[in-house]
Amino acid sequence: MSAKEYILNQIKYRFGYEFVPCTKPVDCTNKTIGPLKAYIFNHRKPVLVKIKPKDGINSRGIDFSIKSNVLTRALSAAFNGKKTNSQISQTIESGIIKYYSHCHYKSAADLLRLSDNPVFSKLPAHGFVMPWENKDPEGAYIHRLNLLERESNVYKKSLNLDLNDSFREIQHKRIPTEIIRYSKLYRSIKENGYIRDDYRDGDITAAIMVGENINYYILSGIHRMHMLSSLGYKEIPVRIVDVIYRRGAYLWPQVLKETYTHDDAVNVFDNMNKSTQNSRKVVL
Repeated sequence: MSAKEYILNQIKYRFGYEFVPCTKPVDCTNKTIGPLKAYIFNHRKPVLVKIKPKDGINSRGIDFSIKSNVLTRALSAAFNGKKTNSQISQTIESGIIKYYSHCHYKSAADLLRLSDNPVFSKLPAHGFVMPWENKDPEGAYIHRLNLLERESNVYKKSLNLDLNDSFREIQHKRIPTEIIRYSKLYRSIKENGYIRDDYRDGDITAAIMVGENINYYILSGIHRMHMLSSLGYKEIPVRIVDVIYRRGAYLWPQVLKETYTHDDAVNVFDNMNKSTQNSRKVVL
């Protein structure tokens, strides 16, 4: 057993995480072909590309540039210059509070801006599912709670979650673990650079959203996106694992299941993929 295999087995045994090899992404970081064409031409295999922080968005449609993202700015300020651990923690905490200042969502319907949706209005905010995702909303909610509980065990910080907590209240309870997480990530990148690999969690992953604008919706690795942008990375390697076409909304899984109406699904897409000052002109 190699040293890497031993470490991965120990992580699985102690924390429950399992690192599963996946299809190696097709490296298009140094090619002129765009990610969409590369994804299609390679029979929908994952594609590795480099994107600018302003071209990646989260589920609220906010990009990761220092200019647009208050949390990215806070991380840049926290780790810029000589600061005590207390000062770093206070700066990150302030950034997280500002980042979620408008997230008073009590239900998944509030988060998705679907006031009359009969499914999501009954679920807490963490029960949201995007219309193009093939997931069960209640199952997604339980899965996110399990991830939060696992996170608290790893960092030995009790979250004391309440089912009536709003989305913002849950994020505020995560602040102690988030400070530890960002601090460890910062030290790792500063000491070793940003290292990716071909395992399932070895890359930041994204889906290309194709409508009037083109954006990269970050699916996993949001902490890495924030940190790399805050450290001044102009381009960040991202694994493309899906393409979401606005014109195909009538075939999205949650529309077919009637969890969403077609119009509501398109509205969710448009709210995320809205035009900004950084309107995307991405080579496809």
